[in-house]
Amino acid sequence: MQQTGELQLVGVSKRFGEVVAVDAVDLTIPGGSYCCLLGPSGCGKTTLLRIIAGHEMPSAGDVLIDGESVIGMPARSRPTAMMFQSYALFPHLNCLDNVAFSLRMRGMPKIRRRERAQQILDFVRMGGFAHRMPAQISGGEQQRIALARALITEPKVVLLDEPLSALDEFFRVQMRVELRAMQQELAITFIHVTHTNTEAIATSDLVVVMDHGVIVQVDSPIQVYDKPRSSYVARFVGGHNVFFGRVVESKKEGDLIELSNGERLWAPPGPVSTDRRRSFAVRKDCMTVSRASDEPAKQWEPFHKVEGVVHAIEYEGTRFKVSVILNKEEMIVALMTHRDFMASGIDQGDPVVAWWSPEDVHVLLED
Repeated sequence: MQQTGELQLVGVSKRFGEVVAVDAVDLTIPGGSYCCLLGPSGCGKTTLLRIIAGHEMPSAGDVLIDGESVIGMPARSRPTAMMFQSYALFPHLNCLDNVAFSLRMRGMPKIRRRERAQQILDFVRMGGFAHRMPAQISGGEQQRIALARALITEPKVVLLDEPLSALDEFFRVQMRVELRAMQQELAITFIHVTHTNTEAIATSDLVVVMDHGVIVQVDSPIQVYDKPRSSYVARFVGGHNVFFGRVVESKKEGDLIELSNGERLWAPPGPVSTDRRRSFAVRKDCMTVSRASDEPAKQWEPFHKVEGVVHAIEYEGTRFKVSVILNKEEMIVALMTHRDFMASGIDQGDPVVAWWSPEDVHVLLED
């Protein structure tokens, strides 16, 4: 078999007493791809990463790399390398010796391991920092050293546990671009744990969304963002407003759905529960907000709009985030361009209409 760094998880579970951290996970990550495990704290993504690394034993299931099981194999013997969230650099060793440490443990002669470490430092653009101590470099530079240390053993799979969480926004954006570029140049598998949707969407070929120890969607970043399968994914990834209601009329072209506040909205055909309830979503950037006294596009009335009150307005530089309360419990968000927002004349507390095109309604398949 050609060795590509393909990872397979087969029925992997992990229990800590009565707590199920990972529940019967099946997943294949193609070799040479950049995969992000995405989900909130406690969803099982880091436990899954530690199982792959060999730092946790699964309660059930198998982990295969290029078709060979690594269950029972110690972490140091697996064709993986892990970059920890804390970077875990040795404070008493300079950058060169930090990177060369694993080769030292393998018995490689000092001259050879230092030559190799210098090559890796050059690759991550830290060649000039070889003789500095970790305390003498910035957080972003420490991250590069930690990555170099992970790469020096020439692993098939690199595991990254929240690698960008300690960086400020400017360096976080810069480093995610560089991580992606390095992965593509090396053509090895990267598995990156994050709770930040923009990070996952920006870096990966494959996004694995997790919730309560199970995988709820595996797709390309575009599909996860644009075509979420469930309300959980739609809300967690953050791109959609989700509407729930009861089907009061069904036609060939779709369903008329009544919300809890009595408003009725149209949605294309989709799965309906036994009690006639169903859900759908509309992307936030496909939604426009107008003052209630203004008339939205008439061809979309009355089943592609909702009425509410502006709760908050946030300026995000390239757009305005407008939060609208529909009733005491429900809220939707519209992301409006600077031009559209300024033309609308809306302000906090105004009664408004939020409206959208019929083509922008997305059917949720798993609610």
